[in-house]
Amino acid sequence: MMSGDAEMTGTPLRALLYALFEISKEVEVDDVLLHLMENCPNYLPNKQLLAKMADYLAEKREGLKGTKTFNPEQEASSARVLAEAIRNQRLCNNLFVSEVVVQFSAITADHPHLSRHNNSF
Repeated sequence: MMSGDAEMTGTPLRALLYALFEISKEVEVDDVLLHLMENCPNYLPNKQLLAKMADYLAEKREGLKGTKTFNPEQEASSARVLAEAIRNQRLCNNLFVSEVVVQFSAITADHPHLSRHNNSF
């Protein structure tokens, strides 16, 4: 994921840029949001700010002329997709549903006797 000791490491902007990179590489949106939650300090209080930052990046990229290595329309599209995904992400009892699913998957992987058909827990 994200690492390093640069001044930008651990900031919401760095987390957002990494999420945009993942969107551009066609990583599943649910996975991108999960990574964004892991990489962004205090994700919940920063959620609205992250969506606005993605909107800003989309707006600034629209209409720029592309080159062989620079595709501003793709960047704008990725930013719009991410902004909407952040806004539409729903909470479940103050936990993100996707986070709960990942945690449950990890538990069942470590404990195969726990399955969907076993209601004894």
